Amino acid sequence: MLGYCPSNSHDNVGPEFKQNDSNPHSMLAIPLKSNQISHIESNALLNLTKLALLNISSNPLVNLPNYVINGSNLVKILLIDSNFTFNLEVEVFHNVEIKHIITHDYRLCCLSPPGSVCPAKTPWHKSCLFLLQNYQITSCFVSVSGLIFGVSLLSIVANFMTGQFNKSFSAIYIPFLLTNMLLSAYLGVLSAADIAFKSIFVTKENQWRSGSSCFVAYFLAAWFAVLNQVLFGIFTLARLMVVVKPLDTEFKRTHYVVKMVAQVCLTTLIVIFSLTLVLKFTKGELGFSLCFPFVDPSNSILQVKLGVWFLFGTEVTSLVLLIVMHASLVDSLLKSQKIIGKSKDSKDSNRGLIFQLVAITTSTILCWAPSSIIYITAYFQSIYSIDLINWTIVLITPINSVFIPIILLGTSLRAWCCAKV
Repeated sequence: MLGYCPSNSHDNVGPEFKQNDSNPHSMLAIPLKSNQISHIESNALLNLTKLALLNISSNPLVNLPNYVINGSNLVKILLIDSNFTFNLEVEVFHNVEIKHIITHDYRLCCLSPPGSVCPAKTPWHKSCLFLLQNYQITSCFVSVSGLIFGVSLLSIVANFMTGQFNKSFSAIYIPFLLTNMLLSAYLGVLSAADIAFKSIFVTKENQWRSGSSCFVAYFLAAWFAVLNQVLFGIFTLARLMVVVKPLDTEFKRTHYVVKMVAQVCLTTLIVIFSLTLVLKFTKGELGFSLCFPFVDPSNSILQVKLGVWFLFGTEVTSLVLLIVMHASLVDSLLKSQKIIGKSKDSKDSNRGLIFQLVAITTSTILCWAPSSIIYITAYFQSIYSIDLINWTIVLITPINSVFIPIILLGTSLRAWCCAKV
């Protein structure tokens, strides 16, 4: 017979059940509903060749291990409804045929044997197999992460080699490029997790969303979103002030710029890290498997709700200010050029700068506008395309992190080549 036996007094895991030796093969039904069973041993129901009905519903299950009903090939009905979230192994139904699985836990349906009828539907924002939904998205996450890291590093090296910017500008430019590494790291964490979990993610999703790695990814993405905007704005403002007030602007003083950038980096680090810790200790787990700070299909995390509005507001405001500052910079350059009468080489140089500003503005519009619209639209929808969110994260959000380093790298190399001629 099957029964359950209380754990030893020093064991806090609760009751468990395992197979006894008294003629188990003759059993047709095992009604174990509401028996306070918390643990089940692997192979606990081994080779029950006549078993037709197994009911383990309404038990505080902690686990459902591999091979639990191994070799019981005539099971017609398995009832396993529970209000508890239990650990599930990927081969729980190994070497078994089951006609009907009655459950609300979609994970059991994802792992059900071929031909089984299982009513629980996979939630619209989750996957039966992979963290990143499919191989194409995984490949993009890996490729874009490497591309961001590569172009940012090349642009930093080129800045040192060519000396395009003086020390004060480099004190803004290099940290701005380094913030791209945060996005690269976020994409890298997700890629590594997807590769590590492979097709067993459905059994590990709860552990993943409540684990440290997911919260680290959340922190990286949130810090990038805030710090990248601020440093980009400072960099743009510094370029404008050098043209408008070339003699007395504070942005030509390296000490002033270094102090400002350090304060911005430290302040945003403390704020984002503190908010992440609060989220970790109050909620315990994130509502989205991609651990992204601006999407929450569960609609249950206050920080994400506020973060969506913060991102939308700051990106729209920053975009307007960027366009205004770039337009003012071009206007100031053209006016100064007319007043003092620049040579042809200087005019060509200004033309190159104007092209760079237009390219950066276009890149920023293509990056910030679509992503902000998609995230704020998802906020108001009860159901939306997770594939769209995935592709937005990996293809639209990184546009600036890829193209601005490339644009500035091209400018550095062009200036260096002209200086050599």
